[in-house]
Amino acid sequence: MKDSDCSYIDNYVNNNILKLVFYVKLAVLPLGFLLYVLFIKVQGWSMCYHRNINILIISSHSFTLIYTSAAFATTFNELIRFNQQYANFCQYTCSIGAAMPYMVPNQLGYNGLLFSLSFILVSSVYFRRYERWNVTLGIALFIFLFLLTSFCTYINFVQPYLMDTQQQTIRTLVIMTKNIRTLSITNYVMTGTTTGTLILFHLLLWYNRKNKNINRDVSSKYQMSENIKTIQLLLPMAWTHYICFLPSLVNILLPALNNYETKLNNVTAVIYELGDTIVLYPLILPIVLFCTNRVLRNNCLQLLKCKLTRVNLNQKVVNEHLTTNDHIASLQNMWNTVNKK
Repeated sequence: MKDSDCSYIDNYVNNNILKLVFYVKLAVLPLGFLLYVLFIKVQGWSMCYHRNINILIISSHSFTLIYTSAAFATTFNELIRFNQQYANFCQYTCSIGAAMPYMVPNQLGYNGLLFSLSFILVSSVYFRRYERWNVTLGIALFIFLFLLTSFCTYINFVQPYLMDTQQQTIRTLVIMTKNIRTLSITNYVMTGTTTGTLILFHLLLWYNRKNKNINRDVSSKYQMSENIKTIQLLLPMAWTHYICFLPSLVNILLPALNNYETKLNNVTAVIYELGDTIVLYPLILPIVLFCTNRVLRNNCLQLLKCKLTRVNLNQKVVNEHLTTNDHIASLQNMWNTVNKK
């Protein structure tokens, strides 16, 4: 490859604003990772009564941690390369085969995070008597989520380069003419899905509130009451998810607006990197939930109080919410006690 063919790389190598953005991301990503781990430690992996929803929330947590780790490794790799001094601009490139270890977990986590909220919505719509619930639905949805995430990662990044791993690329996250059209279509679908999911969460909340007091059996009323609590718990997460992801989804279309030219100029390279607001998600979500979730806030304050007073906890601080089975068992015990009297 001739040096003249790689002259566009000057927009990355000698772009101080772009390097500054990289440094900010390198500070935000590990901080977000640590805060997210602390959030899981305080809250636990589950957040609500619904066992099926909890399975999907656990998968969302897992995808978040995978993405954050991979994004940090990717950003660190690119910053190191762009800080080197080479006489030939083409020396800054790396093979697609070398980029794959960074690219695959990064995109797997990214796609999984995007789709996880939609699957949580599907589980929220599922209507059955609480006492007959099992985890079959949650496990089935998790398997489907993993397969869909893997499929999107494969068709957008793995398959286009599977037989051409020696081709050179400037960015570790490979976005080139081979996959930009498929990637753009996928992101249109993701943008529509993410927007529709947020709207449907509000519609589902409205439906449950409207029909809660209509003539139904006790179990159905209890189901709808718990649906309302669960959706109210998930809405802050849904809005944070949407606000952090939407700029990233729209931003990926930037090359499409430039006739699918992936060799961005000095300005568009910075805009492309600034639009990657998904890196803020693991940092912002725990803060939002701490401010909006009284249970999480109490657990956090209780844990902090125990640490300050050096109290040895025999058990981990847990969510005040009981599981559905615990709640039903408690009601049954109360009923049996009344009958004995």
